[in-house]
Amino acid sequence: MRKNRKKIIAVSLSSLLAAGLITSNVDYASHMFTLTGNVAQAAAGEINKTTKETLTTKASAGLDSEDKASKQETVYVNLDAAGKTKDIVVSDWLKNSGINGKLQDVSNLKDIENVKGEETFTQDGEKLTWDTADKDIYYQGSTDEKLPVGMEMTYKLDGKEMSPKDLVGKSGKLEMNIKYTNSAKKTVTIGGKETEIYTPFVMVTGMILPVENFENITIDNGTIVSEGDNDIVVGYGMPGLAESLDLDNLDFGEDMDIDSSKISDKITDTVKITANVTDFEMNSTYTVATNSLFNELDFDEIEDIDELNDKMDELKDSSLKLVDGSSDLKDGTQELKDSFKKYAKAVDKLGDGAGDLKKGSASLKNGVVDYTKGTDKLLDGVVSYVKGAKQLSKGVQSYTAGVDTFVSSTNTLLSQDNMNNMTTGTANLKNGIGQLDAGLTQAQSGVAEINAAVSKLKKTDELDACEAGLNAMITQFSTAAKQYEAAGDAESAKQYQNMVAALSGAVAYIQGGEQVAAGVDIATNGKADGEADKSGASDLAVALATMEKATSKESKETNLYTGAAALESAAGTMSTYASQLREKSGDLTDASTSLNSGAKSLIKNSSTITKNAKKLTNNSKELRDGAKDLSKGVGTLFRGVAKLVTATGDVADGISDLNDGAKELKEGMEKFNREGIRKLTDSIAEMLDTTDDFNDRISKISSASNDYTSFSGSADNMEGSVKFIMATEEISTEE
Repeated sequence: MRKNRKKIIAVSLSSLLAAGLITSNVDYASHMFTLTGNVAQAAAGEINKTTKETLTTKASAGLDSEDKASKQETVYVNLDAAGKTKDIVVSDWLKNSGINGKLQDVSNLKDIENVKGEETFTQDGEKLTWDTADKDIYYQGSTDEKLPVGMEMTYKLDGKEMSPKDLVGKSGKLEMNIKYTNSAKKTVTIGGKETEIYTPFVMVTGMILPVENFENITIDNGTIVSEGDNDIVVGYGMPGLAESLDLDNLDFGEDMDIDSSKISDKITDTVKITANVTDFEMNSTYTVATNSLFNELDFDEIEDIDELNDKMDELKDSSLKLVDGSSDLKDGTQELKDSFKKYAKAVDKLGDGAGDLKKGSASLKNGVVDYTKGTDKLLDGVVSYVKGAKQLSKGVQSYTAGVDTFVSSTNTLLSQDNMNNMTTGTANLKNGIGQLDAGLTQAQSGVAEINAAVSKLKKTDELDACEAGLNAMITQFSTAAKQYEAAGDAESAKQYQNMVAALSGAVAYIQGGEQVAAGVDIATNGKADGEADKSGASDLAVALATMEKATSKESKETNLYTGAAALESAAGTMSTYASQLREKSGDLTDASTSLNSGAKSLIKNSSTITKNAKKLTNNSKELRDGAKDLSKGVGTLFRGVAKLVTATGDVADGISDLNDGAKELKEGMEKFNREGIRKLTDSIAEMLDTTDDFNDRISKISSASNDYTSFSGSADNMEGSVKFIMATEEISTEE
């Protein structure tokens, strides 16, 4: 029985302290992330904005239901990296203050200002009177008063203590030690003796350590939570609580052998954190200190031992209900086991369906890929088609413009007047060729006469004798001219020289006439004279004979005259067709206009065709990506279902084990109630007889906590609460 008492007391104290830690962690978690940025801003000199945001957040939580004012206080403390206080800002929230119109408050803060409204106050020393109207009051101020709680942080690298700034960039085995302090204490009487009791503050420190800089992290009083690239380290301490409880000197009776050091380890005021660090630097740490834990544990409700015994009776009843619940649990697990068999069969069918879905998604993916490849080719074809259509349309427009010009020019060319002129002209041409033929016949006769006359100019004996006589006279006159010139008779010499020149001209004329006669004879004799007339090619008689043959009206062969006659006939036919063509040119113009309109529409629609084709290919890409994602997702689903099928068997085994465990739990709860709870309630009554001092100490600690409601001061009879939020400055190269 005495041994059971030891276990009961140890478990009770451990449960109490664990509950305190959990409560503090909840309080810490509720403020950690909302206040992290706020305290950091306060360190940068942005306290006003910070406090307003914090108080506004609080205001949204609603007001107390009680018809009296209360004061909630938050103390923001900026520390250096070693834990030394740099500055303090206090934010106060006077709740339900609007019910009084005017509110009396007490505060030792400096530079007080209303951070949310326009309400004003008057001050007399530390006494404040607020004109609240119907509003809550949110104000802040600064102070240099000594804090009731604090912390010191020391650092070691590879066993050597170092200052924070000297650690920057270093690597090695890091050890950080946090020492929490508590100076809020009062003297009370316990067991007839005066003793000091500390206000029971729970302090929780949080820090975020990047895994790239910190590895193999350990903590002796706290916990570590991994969060991807960072580890969140939370440490806790309860400075002064071990001294207040005085566990080492607590007397549980001669037969009660309790190792109080194990309990003391849980309520320590120190935290040690170790890690392998690379390129050391560290962000700010945040610490919350609150005494709300013991405020919520109201030991005054247990007024006497009889009431505690009543609570033990309630514990018995609860234990019996727990036994009944374990029985219901056993029945439920049996039903779960039976129902899960049906579920397992459905999962097997799901696995088969997932396999079919996987095959279908693969086929769909391949089909979509083939389809989208086709749309890509279609786009290329559409682009080529549009380019060709544009070129065709432009060609059609050029063509229709040419058609209009052609029709206009054709109508002009084939007009009735032009056709009449053409038929008349071809008739005149034929008649002219006939007249030319007659003229050529006459020309041939003239050439024959010319040739006969020229023959008389050819060289004869008479012309030779005349030329010889003239040469003899030239010789005589030349001799005479020289003689007169020698005799000095220049005038006579000149006369003879002039006669020599005249006679020489006569000789040249005779010689030229002979040459001309010979040339004319060659050009008109109608026969080939070798090189002289190019073997007849330059003979006038031959040429005239050729021309006359080309214009002969009697010729049976095709010549100029017969050609002119055919042209005359064709002109008549052409004139008839021209008349018909002029009549049809209007239809051609209308068709050209329609074709031109169609070409314009084709150009206009080509951009729409291209745009829609591009949309099709863009959608095809999305479809292709979607099909791939679907196939990938179905593959993931298939693997997941496969795991589910496998896991279902494991779950079935687990449910079977759970059912067995529920059965064992039912039996164990019956035994626990029989051998544990009943014995516990019996032992508690006996234990309380020997632990009156301990109960009194706990009650005094609770009272000390309830008495501490404000750091900066509060009016009499005003309820309140206070918490401290401390932020250390970051340790980095930017400092």
